[in-house]
Amino acid sequence: MPKDKDAWREQKKLVLLPSGRHLAVVDTGGRGETALLLHGYSDTSRSYRALCQHLNRFRLIIPDLPGHGDSSDDDCADLSTIVEDLATVATRLDCAPSLVVGHSFGSLLAMEIAVQKRWSRLKIVTLAGSPCPNLTGLKALDPIRLFVDAVDGADPFLTHWYSSPVELDPQFLSKVKADAVRMAVRSWHHYLALLEDTDLRGKLRDIEAPFLAIAGECDLLFDAPHVDALCQGTKHVQSVMLKGLGHNPHWEEPAQVAALIEDWLDTLMRQNARALR
Repeated sequence: MPKDKDAWREQKKLVLLPSGRHLAVVDTGGRGETALLLHGYSDTSRSYRALCQHLNRFRLIIPDLPGHGDSSDDDCADLSTIVEDLATVATRLDCAPSLVVGHSFGSLLAMEIAVQKRWSRLKIVTLAGSPCPNLTGLKALDPIRLFVDAVDGADPFLTHWYSSPVELDPQFLSKVKADAVRMAVRSWHHYLALLEDTDLRGKLRDIEAPFLAIAGECDLLFDAPHVDALCQGTKHVQSVMLKGLGHNPHWEEPAQVAALIEDWLDTLMRQNARALR
């Protein structure tokens, strides 16, 4: 995979949507099953740079969500409209994902896709996921609410926003911050409001897909009660709490996270094989 910002951005393709907008998408190609990887609030497809090196069995489709990275803004974006955009991407690229991985805000999209039963034989993985973020009034997010002009790359908030209990590659972090700075202030505000208003707990029982919830025990944003809400509401869920990791386990220990996903998928395959005997 590319190691610098320009190479990562250059491999994106622009997928035209019926609205005239576009989504920027990384497509690794290949003949394997398709996995759709959905990043979190203020991130881009780059969020999965490290993890995708360990998921070689899949054709990986990694979009920049609306208003993020190199994708068009959508001031009316909500979970349903974004899922429609993602369905268009799958159609345009002639692929039907069998695995959806969603981090943070992307976990909400993964759940919405599962509720809609958008694709068959679907399996869902959430990283630092929550069905009800409930961020209203969270003091740590006050700087976002006060953004007026373009976000300054030197803003101390970004250092706090991307803090981690595990030391991260400083070059990677600098590129992640540069991506976040390119995000329009209206998108920062729009998605924060969406996170504050979304509650999928009443829909979780509609999810029939196998579900793996991976979280970090040091996550200060979506802590244990959020994982509990996922497990209490979802039928076929397995949860893993990773010691010493925070809100971005796929950045902090990508090989470990990938191994958990691969082992879970292999277990499901063996179970299905036994059921068919």
